[in-house]
Amino acid sequence: MAKKIRVRYGNLLLTILVVFLLIYGLVSIFKFIFKDDDGKNKELPIANEENVLPEAEGSGGSKITEEYTFNIGDSFEEVSSLVQDNKLPYTIFINYVKEPREGIVNIEENTLYFEQELTKNKVKWLQSKLTKAGYPTRVDGGFGKNTKKALDQYTSEVMNQKFDHFNSAVEESLELITDNIEDKITLTKEKVKWLQEYLKIAGYYTKIDGNFGKNTQKTLDEYTTDVMGGTFATYNDDIEDSLKEYTKDKLADTTNYYLMIVNKKKNILSTFRPIDLVDITANHSGNVKYIDRKTNKALVKMFADAKEDGITLRVVSGYRSFDYQVNLFDKYVRKDGYEKANKYSALPGQSEHQTGLAVDVDNNSDKKYTVSVKFEETDAFKWLTKNAYKYGFILRYPKGKEDITGYSYEPWHYRYVGDIDIAKEISDNNLTLEEYMNK
Repeated sequence: MAKKIRVRYGNLLLTILVVFLLIYGLVSIFKFIFKDDDGKNKELPIANEENVLPEAEGSGGSKITEEYTFNIGDSFEEVSSLVQDNKLPYTIFINYVKEPREGIVNIEENTLYFEQELTKNKVKWLQSKLTKAGYPTRVDGGFGKNTKKALDQYTSEVMNQKFDHFNSAVEESLELITDNIEDKITLTKEKVKWLQEYLKIAGYYTKIDGNFGKNTQKTLDEYTTDVMGGTFATYNDDIEDSLKEYTKDKLADTTNYYLMIVNKKKNILSTFRPIDLVDITANHSGNVKYIDRKTNKALVKMFADAKEDGITLRVVSGYRSFDYQVNLFDKYVRKDGYEKANKYSALPGQSEHQTGLAVDVDNNSDKKYTVSVKFEETDAFKWLTKNAYKYGFILRYPKGKEDITGYSYEPWHYRYVGDIDIAKEISDNNLTLEEYMNK
């Protein structure tokens, strides 16, 4: 019996010795692996000392370091302060949602997830940055389909991934991208006038007064939505470049001065001024001051010949500056509204009077014939119909040609084309200047 007991104790001692040797060997191997080149033991970084405690419902649980433990529900302010102040190896990730949960909502490895409210101002910030980054969407604070589409396009193309929510990673990316994009243009009065003028040329009229008010903002939004695919938080170089490109085919060719076409489709700029304006000497009303030199010379001769035939002619409107036309057209808009005014009056930059080549005439008698369709009833009109071409003039807006000229019939409006043969061809064939130039 005693022999059996000694055998059992001997086996136990042997087993303990084997286990001790195994443990000692493992510890030695572990120390060897984590030796620096100089033979000293390495210090393990905090990230390698952390342990993840599983959470009951499957999302992230708690994070433990030697000094800090983060748990689901810990407040954003406290956690972000600890991470920042102590330079802890954690990434704080924020999802912006309509109904955010409080505190940490999830923990994955070294990332702590939070939620914050997706406010209207936050959405406006996002829309503004997306637009500036080249992914335009209306800046209205509403997170709709267009904003989501722009966001998805940005994250796919720039960040090579998609997210379920707008988040802090997208926020940081947009900040980085847009920091390298030039900020808004300083809107001086002259710059606003330029913007308003080019919006007008593009077909989006707003009063050209240098004031960036609600109407200009509304008109600008209409342009950028229709042409550029969305609105912008600020007026910037992209909009300016777009307007220049979009309007380049809507500008009049001023190289062939006497045959230049100015109408609703072809604009002259506010900076255009005839190079040879002179004081008008042909018979004229008191409000008329200037006209092109050659046009004035032709008028003097035409009026003199008409007088020999017993016809009195008078210029009641000659050269008008761009600014004059701004005020005139705006007066008509206030009176009759934009649509109606645009049928009988020219927008600034679309008026032939700015060229110095156009005149409105009457017979210097009853006012009912002045700038009126009734002028066609006069002997003066009949004389002009037969003879105006002999002096290089054409009836600019003939009856039945409204769809071509863009303007109502004006029996009082004559245009100098600088060449008698050209004027005769246009007159004999009942052409408009547009038809002649495009034949």
